[in-house]
Formats: sequence, C-alpha cells, structure tokens
Amino acid sequence: MANRADHLPPWFFVVWLMQLAMVMLVGLIAALAIARYGLPLWYARTMRRGGAAELGFHVRGEDAPLIRDLHHAAYLGARARLLRPRGSWVSVCEKGVPSVRPVMIEGAAFAHASLSGPGVGALRWPMDMGLRQSWSWPLHFGVGMWAAARYGRNFEEVLRLAQSTDPWYRYLCLDGYGYKFGLLDFLRQPGVVTHFAAVPGYYRRAVFQGLGRALYLVYLNDRRGLIEMVGDVAPEHDEDIVEGVAFSAAYMHIAQPGRVVELARAVPYEWRSHVHLGIVLGLRVRQMIDPAYLNECLSKLPKAGMEAIVAALVICDELETRVRADHPVSGYGLWRELIARRLEREQIMEPIYRETTEGRAGNRGLVM
Repeated sequence: MANRADHLPPWFFVVWLMQLAMVMLVGLIAALAIARYGLPLWYARTMRRGGAAELGFHVRGEDAPLIRDLHHAAYLGARARLLRPRGSWVSVCEKGVPSVRPVMIEGAAFAHASLSGPGVGALRWPMDMGLRQSWSWPLHFGVGMWAAARYGRNFEEVLRLAQSTDPWYRYLCLDGYGYKFGLLDFLRQPGVVTHFAAVPGYYRRAVFQGLGRALYLVYLNDRRGLIEMVGDVAPEHDEDIVEGVAFSAAYMHIAQPGRVVELARAVPYEWRSHVHLGIVLGLRVRQMIDPAYLNECLSKLPKAGMEAIVAALVICDELETRVRADHPVSGYGLWRELIARRLEREQIMEPIYRETTEGRAGNRGLVM
C-alpha cells in the first residue's frame, strides 16, 4: 500500500507548517500577556470584590462601605495604570476623591511595578519630581504590595527590590509587603506571617508596621479583638504593630479625626507614645499628598487638638531635614524614633485629650 503522504500535494506541508507556526505564535503571545498582565488583573479583581463580608473582616454597619470604597479605590488605581500605559494614569489618580486618592496611588503603583519588570531599578515614574516626592509614600507602599504578590515568602527578593528604590523610602516597600499578607491572607492562615521574624534589620520592623495597618482594617469594629491580636501575633513587635494600627486609623479616617482620638484613648497606656507616632505619620503622608484636604479635615477637631497635630507635623519636617543631612540612606528608622521621643518628651499630643471626659493621666487603656 502506498504511503498516504505520497498522495498529499506539496503545498499541504507548507500550509501545515504555517498553521503550526501561527498556533505557537498565538500561544507565545498569550503566555506573555498572562505573565505581564495576570498579576495586576488578579489584584484589581480581588480589590474590586474585596468587601468586608467577603474577606471575613470584623466590620459591620456603616464601616462596611468604607472597606468597599477603599478596595474599589485600589482597583481604580490599578485599572487606570493598566488601561493608560503612557502616563495619563497619573492624572486619573490626581482627580480621585481626596479621601481615597492615596489608595488609588497605591493600586496604580502595584500595577506599574508589575508591568515594569522584575527590578524596581527599571521603574520610571511618569511624573514630575515634585509630584513624585509628594507621592513617594504610597508609591513605595504599592511596590511592596506587588512584591508580596510576586515573591510570596521569598523576602530576599523583596529586600533586593527595596534596596534599589529611594534610599529613604525603601523601608515602605516592606511596609506594603506586610500589609498585603495581613489584609488578604492572615485571617485564612495566621501562620502566613511567621516568616516576618526572619526579615533582617529595620526592614523587619517595617513589615510589622505594615501588618498593623492591615489589622486595623481587619478588626475595624472589634477594638478588643484588635488589641488582643496586637499583643498575641508577635509580642516582641507589638509596638511596631501598634504604630501601623494608628497610622492606618489616621490615614483611613482622615475625614473623621474624632475616631482617631478614640483609638488613642482606647489602647493600653504603655502603647500610647507609639500610637501618637503612628497618628502623626499617617497625617503627614496625607499632608504630603493633599495639604488642603488635611487642613479641611483637621478643622473638625477642637482648636487645641488641631494645633497640637500641626505642631507635631512641623516637628516631623524639622527632624527629617536634620536626619536626612546626616543619614541620607539609613536614617528613616532613626527619624521615626526621634519623632516619638520628641512627641513624648514635650507631650505634644496631650491637647487632643483635653476635650474628652478623661484626660490621658486618668485613662490607662479603655477598650471600646
């Protein structure tokens, strides 16, 4: 019997090879697209559907929409970066609602880092220097969230990434790293944060500060559960976690500064100085991004409390200028420590308690 191939016309093999090449090309393009866009699309989708109930957060009542709005803002930022590759995503974030604009920037930074390659050294932020400086905090934080999603528990790669970013803000990459695990993984698998203890140097403290930021949202309406969790999850880093908790309160509740004061009154007394530091830093980031909006929100506080916070923000600026001059690479942790000492030594934040029924001296930890 003759071979069937002998009866096929010569052009058949040419067509077959062309079809095979086309299938391989389509497959290669699909693989590249998935590799490039899969992670930011997953993140955007998770944030869009990330309501409090779906994620298992201890949130109820009127605060549930807050979680939804924050996650939707992260989704909008990530989507803007994905759909506007030539830099117009920056204007989208600039026009965002002031209350959630920083979260939009974090989402956009997540997507931008994901699309820009494995090394942050390849990142080129498409914005002028002034805007890049004012957005430095959420930009580095968003890069850290991407690193957590990309590298998981392989924090060595995250450290390598962080060391190639801005020397002053590089620790914030680890802040975002800890936040991602705390927000999306911790409730389902508490052991997912055990590897934080192996992170070296001040980077480890930054990771736990990020975890604290997430825990505040996870336990938004369970103050007792939040305080117990802070003491249980990593007792040797409870102060760092508390700083993150207070940062998140000020950062997320900027439009309701009274709630931030309530948190300060509620924590155990021995954590009070760390709460003050977190509050001041959270408000300072807001000041960097939109000073007019911060002033509008602070005006809701009694005059003494508002003036105390303004004085604390001035101290932040003064100390940063001094520390940056002497320690431009490794001064971030020292800067935070000096702020905390100065606030406590001069009792800068004391006036925020004067309009309450109990002053700080009479309140050694009211769990609300």
